[in-house]
Amino acid sequence: MKKSRKLTISIILLLIFMTVGYLLLLLAYSGARWIALIVFLVYIFVVYFLIKTTRPLIKALKEKEKYT
Repeated sequence: MKKSRKLTISIILLLIFMTVGYLLLLLAYSGARWIALIVFLVYIFVVYFLIKTTRPLIKALKEKEKYT
């Protein structure tokens, strides 16, 4: 399997499991809702920058695979 495809699959799985983990945390947490909102904003921040930083890496890997 190509490296770019492996990386893409691993990033997708990471995002899925992060989302499931956040949803389970919401179900179990019984504290203040503003703390849950802050955790959600941190989650969105992490997801945004994860996607933003891995997109060029995946493109570079695809270019490298094209020439090898």
